[in-house]
Amino acid sequence: MTQWIWIGVNGVVGLGLAAWLVVATREIVRTALAPLLGFRVFELRFGVGRKRVERALGPIDLVVSPWPAAGATVARSGSPRRHRLGRAILAVSPTAAQLVWMLGRLHAGVTPGSAPLFEGPAPLACLDLANALLLVVHATLAIEFPGGARTDVRLLLDAVLGRADSDRAARADHYARLAGHRLERARVDAARAALEQGLRQLGPQPLLVACERHLNGADLDSVVDQGACADALRREIEAADPRRREERARWSLAERFRQGIASAVPIGLALLALGFVQADRWARHLETGMLAIGDRAVAAGDTAGCTRMIGTWQDWTARVDPWLPPSDAARSERHRGLAALERCRGERDSAAAHHGEALLAARAATTAREPTRNAPEDWLTDELRLTGLLRETARLASEQSRHRDALRTLHQAEQRLGQAERRLPLFANEAAESEARNRVDEERSAIGLARHDVLERMRSRR
Repeated sequence: MTQWIWIGVNGVVGLGLAAWLVVATREIVRTALAPLLGFRVFELRFGVGRKRVERALGPIDLVVSPWPAAGATVARSGSPRRHRLGRAILAVSPTAAQLVWMLGRLHAGVTPGSAPLFEGPAPLACLDLANALLLVVHATLAIEFPGGARTDVRLLLDAVLGRADSDRAARADHYARLAGHRLERARVDAARAALEQGLRQLGPQPLLVACERHLNGADLDSVVDQGACADALRREIEAADPRRREERARWSLAERFRQGIASAVPIGLALLALGFVQADRWARHLETGMLAIGDRAVAAGDTAGCTRMIGTWQDWTARVDPWLPPSDAARSERHRGLAALERCRGERDSAAAHHGEALLAARAATTAREPTRNAPEDWLTDELRLTGLLRETARLASEQSRHRDALRTLHQAEQRLGQAERRLPLFANEAAESEARNRVDEERSAIGLARHDVLERMRSRR
């Protein structure tokens, strides 16, 4: 019952708070970078959906919405110089920050989602998981959320594929917002100057013309009138986004096709990368199934079945290995299975060759993977694979009446097993260490039985 409580606390409260922290950090990164690129920040939004909180934070308006899926930093520049490049950098900067955090955690040996959420408070685990989920969303899905917030890849595509008038619209928005901010602070002349500068640089942009009409048609002698006019300018600015969506609705078929292809590219690349990363795991799962089929054929003494499996392995090796070369551990398991198949059909020389390859690969696996606290189970599996192959080597040597060689090989297996046993405290908790100790004890018993068989053969020959 306690585990379910902690899963609920960490999965609902912890993950929700972590998502808010990630969203806030993303937009703070963007807000800090904007002035360095020549942009002025007008509005900082946390969350998506309808506005719940709206406050002035110095020269920046702070807006909070209910759902921590994204945020937005409304930053504009009136200068055409590097405008599009700056927007592209602002678009990807939060994703880059998230990626740096994730890579740092992976370097520390922490995989998002690997830490248990049922043993107690897990703030860092919730933060890693929230960061990973939001990173995937913002790096792959080119979408716009309710309320106008967009994912990073959507912002990047809008910056790169937007037409020239998109930059002019963004710059017009800068002058209109600047005029509104100055008017809210009773700086009427400065507000007029901002609009005049925008019209002079950009021409009769609809947003600037509408704001100038409001400014010229209002009586700005009192603070109340100035506030009312500033509200009117704000409404015009907010109405500019729907106008841009109307422009999007008037795209030609070629433009729609271009935008659609561009929007599908990120998720397509993500799926391709996922397939590439997981391809090796899928290949190893298939190999495990092939080994099980071969072991059943060997156990049944099915010579024809063993021959078919050897042909299957030859085809697999020719087609898959050039693209997905197996690890040392996988090669060892493969050759162990092939050795059994060759013995099944009476090819002892080939079986001996495969068994030798299995031993070499198993030794390489134990050398390449040193025991660590992050993955001691994998290390122990490699060690037990090698001792199992040494037992098999001793059995084969004993069958050929090389009993002394068999006893020396079993002694090597015992030595390796003793070294592995001394490293069992590397396991993170007592339960894992106890399970590992049971595996070592089982292998020690198997080695004892193998030695007993060798000694019995020696006595029978006397």
